[in-house]
Amino acid sequence: MSGENDINVVRQYFSYEHFYVLYCRFWELDTDHDFLIDKEDFSRYEGHALSRKAVDRIFDQVPRKFKSQTKDKMNYEDFVWFMLSEEDKTTLRSVNYWFKVIDLDDNLIITPHEMEYFYEEQVHRLEYLNHEPILFVDLLCQMNDLVKPGFEGHFGLSELKKVKTQIGIFFNCLVNLNKFIAYETRDLFSLKH
Repeated sequence: MSGENDINVVRQYFSYEHFYVLYCRFWELDTDHDFLIDKEDFSRYEGHALSRKAVDRIFDQVPRKFKSQTKDKMNYEDFVWFMLSEEDKTTLRSVNYWFKVIDLDDNLIITPHEMEYFYEEQVHRLEYLNHEPILFVDLLCQMNDLVKPGFEGHFGLSELKKVKTQIGIFFNCLVNLNKFIAYETRDLFSLKH
């Protein structure tokens, strides 16, 4: 067992503390406490961190079919599956999950067109918050440098799986505004080399 005191850092097991943290997040979103979350409830996740387009894809059940028996509602099991994919984007489960969200035509390649579709919403949200967004061409260049795909600007699932620890950057810049801003505003001098 790890000597880590912060339960959010430990990833080797799923403990009662993990369950409790997930359950509390679910309960916060489930305002009517019927043990189901609709799209509007879910969109409030982490202060509206996820883009509307990503929320739509999740509720279209593209990355994973919901276990909930209620139409257009996510149950606790569905939420846990989402959270496991959201909080640790380095796992194969997570890469597969987010890849399906972004791969609009389901051809196993994420293209610049698909990336721009998601990124344009991020740009509007950044501008609304008075953040200077980076141009899409610059973002695409950064992602090419990060992933090093065989064909520039076209990211295959197997190529993204090889990125390992940095893959979250690729997905967060397209779907999670809070994590994207945190990455863009990080203090480069405090990072260990």
